[in-house]
Amino acid sequence: MLAKARNGYNHSRAFTFMDFPQPIMIGPKNAEILQENCIRCHEDLVHDALLMRAQGPEGNLCVHCHAGVGHGSGKYAE
Repeated sequence: MLAKARNGYNHSRAFTFMDFPQPIMIGPKNAEILQENCIRCHEDLVHDALLMRAQGPEGNLCVHCHAGVGHGSGKYAE
């Protein structure tokens, strides 16, 4: 609920003042929440994939392979 409140405030402020970056990118905290949500809902399907190691810092993120799901390209701001 805290993340929803924070995101709601941030979206309202950004779109009121039109001061958001282009392209809009997910931040590290929201990327963490997104990953946790994916795993929670699909744990039975992704268990083996989570055990595999892929090269690069985003190798084990669900959005690494499923970038078109949800919002944007799956890249996040650092």
